[in-house]
Amino acid sequence: MEQYGLSLYDSTQLTSSRSTADYFEQVAHDTSGEGARIAASFIVNDLVKILAGTEIEATPLSPENMRELVGLVSEGTINRNIARSLLPDMVLGHKAADLVQERGLAIVRDESALEQAVDEAIQANPKAVADYLGGKESAIAAFLGPIMKATRGQADANTTRELLKRKLDALREE
Repeated sequence: MEQYGLSLYDSTQLTSSRSTADYFEQVAHDTSGEGARIAASFIVNDLVKILAGTEIEATPLSPENMRELVGLVSEGTINRNIARSLLPDMVLGHKAADLVQERGLAIVRDESALEQAVDEAIQANPKAVADYLGGKESAIAAFLGPIMKATRGQADANTTRELLKRKLDALREE
C-alpha cells in the first residue's frame, strides 16, 4: 500500500480482508497517487458503510465503475461530495458517468452560469460585503455557503472565489 501513498489507517482498513484489498487494487490500477487516495477514501469511509457487512465482491459496483467515479473526481468533473451522493445508486448497478449526466451534476466553471448566484449572495450579505471592503479578506467565506447551496454544490470553488473577488473589488471602486 506504500506505493499508493496511503495513510496507515487506510492501508489497514483496505487490507483487513483479501477481497477488499483485491477490490482496491483493481480500482487503483493505473491511477495516480491522488486517484488511489480518493479510491481508498471512498472504499474505507463510504462503500463499507453502504454495504453494511456485505462482502465487497457481492456488490454490483464493479472496480471499473468505481475507477470511473474516481476519475470524475480526479479530473474535476464532480467533487467528492457529489461523488459520495452517487455511491448508493452505483451499488445498485448504475454507472457514475450516466448518473452525473442524467442529474446534471457536473461542476460549474462557467462564470456566466455562476454570476446570478454570486450576485444574490452579495445582495443577501451586506455585513460580509462591508467586512470584505474594510479589508477582511476572510469575509469571502461568508458568500461561499449560499453560493454552493444555490448551485446544489456544483460551483467550482476557485472560479467562484475569483468571480466574488472581482465583483467585490468592483464595489470598492464605486
